[in-house]
Amino acid sequence: MILLGSWVLMVPPSSNRGREVEVDSPIRTWLRYAAYDTAEECLQVQFNARNNVFDERAKAMSAETKRHLTYGRCVPADSVDPQK
Repeated sequence: MILLGSWVLMVPPSSNRGREVEVDSPIRTWLRYAAYDTAEECLQVQFNARNNVFDERAKAMSAETKRHLTYGRCVPADSVDPQK
């Protein structure tokens, strides 16, 4: 898989019950929200989500999905998809 951005905003999965966010789960189990060219861009989206300011994509998401986004983490793309 080739990622266009060099940073990825990852969001944690739900627990088996579906109501809790599994923030302590290994990052490899997290879901990719979006890729960004720079850490600054990624961190801005992360910061905005934590302050309930959502981009156009997130505005259309459910409240539960937005809650997951508030726990998002920006990580280098090669840490989740190392090139072979």
